[in-house]
Amino acid sequence: MAASRRLSRLAEQVTSAADLPDGPLWVALSGGADSAALGWVAVHAGRDVRAVHVHHGLPTSDVMERAARTIARRLGVELVVEKVTVPPGASWEGQARRVRYAVFRRVVGPGEWLCTGHTRDDQAETVLHHLLRGSGLDGLAGIPRRRPPFARPLLAVSRSQTRELATLAGLPWRDDPTNREDTHLRSRIRHRVLRVLADAYGPGVVDGLVRTAEVASAELEVLEDAAGRIRIEQAPGRVRIPVGELRAAPAAVAARVVRRAWKLLRDHHPPGRDTVEAILDVAHGKKTRVDLPEGVVASKEGVHLVLAAGGPAPAPPPVPLAIPGVTVWGRWRVEVELTAQPDLVPFGRHRLVAPHRRDVTAVVRAARPDDRIGIGAGTKPVSEALAEAGIPSGERPGWPVVEIDGQVVWIPGVRRAVWRPGGGDGYFSAVAFEESEWRTSAP
Repeated sequence: MAASRRLSRLAEQVTSAADLPDGPLWVALSGGADSAALGWVAVHAGRDVRAVHVHHGLPTSDVMERAARTIARRLGVELVVEKVTVPPGASWEGQARRVRYAVFRRVVGPGEWLCTGHTRDDQAETVLHHLLRGSGLDGLAGIPRRRPPFARPLLAVSRSQTRELATLAGLPWRDDPTNREDTHLRSRIRHRVLRVLADAYGPGVVDGLVRTAEVASAELEVLEDAAGRIRIEQAPGRVRIPVGELRAAPAAVAARVVRRAWKLLRDHHPPGRDTVEAILDVAHGKKTRVDLPEGVVASKEGVHLVLAAGGPAPAPPPVPLAIPGVTVWGRWRVEVELTAQPDLVPFGRHRLVAPHRRDVTAVVRAARPDDRIGIGAGTKPVSEALAEAGIPSGERPGWPVVEIDGQVVWIPGVRRAVWRPGGGDGYFSAVAFEESEWRTSAP
């Protein structure tokens, strides 16, 4: 009876503190107490709930999966189990988080939320972790309550409350054994650093760290507004920022812009101070290129600072040029028509006019390191022509050329060859259209 009364009181406290978003919910059900309590709160609030569990392939993962399955049955919710392989990396925790959130993004549908069981204690640990890394306001702001499609409804609830609620509700949760291993920094902060601080400072350590997150989050909104006025463009595996705008911005705003750009590539922990400063050194011309943590490279390309991760995407394979017709090669589209008497001096670098033969061999392909294009009485390297046209170095390996009968006769958007083929059956006119791979990122 006493347990029942305690459960009722605790459920009221946790439910009133929980911040469940509107709409269908997914609960990231790890098998631990925090996510079990979150599932219980969502179900008893009458919400449409499903759960997802990520099996990380560790020796202890089977135990946590069994706990998650049992909890889901007790709650009466559907459970999706996804098994993943965590790739090697400097930080196993960081790599595991990356693949875990990739699963979450895959299962959540339009209008749905993925809720995690992060608590007030997790917030304190995160702030302390980021403080030690020198992560700036991004880190001190801690875990955001909401960043669609993710929500953390229990950030105002303590870990002791979730453990007690899950226990009294009869949910068979388990502590993940990996959380007790000193090999993980998060575990050392939880079990050693915070205890030392609590002994020295008192029981208000967690509250102080959480208040820091609240203050930093409010101040971060102001910086975000200023940083959002500087354009960041995004392409697959790359982001870029206009160098002039970055140099003109106050130091704090410039650093904020760099952190925003970093998150577009690596959507997890914000970069440390040293990483931000190294990136800004490139923007200010102190360095031409720097290799950064997590496989990111910063370089200056023309008027942009570019952050790239994972190397350039492979260029599309060669494709025959349709004469007449439309040829699509990567983000390029080449439209060709036959004509009896075209303009023999085409205007613009995106147009080619040439004699046509029925047996002509024409191909659109990637530029090669040894390619050359005709200029007057000689030739020049295609790579040199691309550089002279201001094509960023990161884009040159995948830039198209048009080869006719074994000769590079056209670099769309750059230049045409001085080229006089013999005879023909008329002429063809080709126009190239490029769809930019860069998209402006929302502030």
